[in-house]
Amino acid sequence: MQDNAPVMMEYPKEILLFDTGAHGMATSASLCRMAQECAWHHAASLGFGFEQLGARGLAWVLREHTENT
Repeated sequence: MQDNAPVMMEYPKEILLFDTGAHGMATSASLCRMAQECAWHHAASLGFGFEQLGARGLAWVLREHTENT
């Protein structure tokens, strides 16, 4: 991880026609895809991208945790 890496990242993204719904606004699904893409690039800029981790034999694993109440 880089010590001088920014905490926030700006990632310009053009909203295309297929990202919008009937009213011309970005859909929830397209906003989620854009957030995921931005997170991907941010992780890579911090040294935790797919290529960087793969070169070290590591990978991200996400799981859902629920509590039984």
